[in-house]
Amino acid sequence: MRAAACAVGYGLNFAASSTKLRAPRPKYLSVPERWLMFPRSRLAIGVGAGLTIGFLALLAIVGTTIWLVERGNSLSEQAALQRTIRIAAVELRDHLRTAESSQRGFLLTGNQIYLAPYDTSKTRAMQELDDLSRMISPDAPNRAMLPRLSEALAEKIAEMDNSIALKTAGRDADAMALLARNRGKTLMDEINVFLYGAILIADENSTLSSTEQQRNASLLRWISAGGAVVIILVVFAVVLTIYRNG
Repeated sequence: MRAAACAVGYGLNFAASSTKLRAPRPKYLSVPERWLMFPRSRLAIGVGAGLTIGFLALLAIVGTTIWLVERGNSLSEQAALQRTIRIAAVELRDHLRTAESSQRGFLLTGNQIYLAPYDTSKTRAMQELDDLSRMISPDAPNRAMLPRLSEALAEKIAEMDNSIALKTAGRDADAMALLARNRGKTLMDEINVFLYGAILIADENSTLSSTEQQRNASLLRWISAGGAVVIILVVFAVVLTIYRNG
């Protein structure tokens, strides 16, 4: 009997150890359970897609806004530069005309009072020429004419200085003969043509910059409105998907 009891105990222990070592059976979902999980998966896909679309729309709005703001700053700087070039060209013309008027007044009357603004106007005209040379870009259409403008301005000032020196020395006939050659008028006309062209180019560039700024502002409004509509539609679609599968 003791041997039989040992055999029974050994059999029970072997059965228990076999049960522990046996791998668990995989759990198979029934058809109804699988149908219940399908809406949840579809809900997750819909919400994820909606959030992705909304994020991309927001990213596009932010990126476009940054680019348009930077472009607007660049256009503002260009417009300010063109206005400065225009002012320099106008002041150069005005100072040179003032110097020429002083010269003509002194040659006609011999009165030194006419020469009061002459030196100041002549110096300011040369300063404005230096400003134009510095501000006009190398690729500007009127850049190539700057050397000739500098030469014409130097010749014009030399012609005025010579006539004034002759008048001061009492050589009135020589001074009037120099004036009668019309070299000063020819140089002044050439200078005026260049300055008038510089003013026109500056005005045209300023107009183009202003037009592009307005177009970019309108584009920014449309992009912001379109992005807002996309985000609203995405939020609505996500909420509707959650409601239907809730």
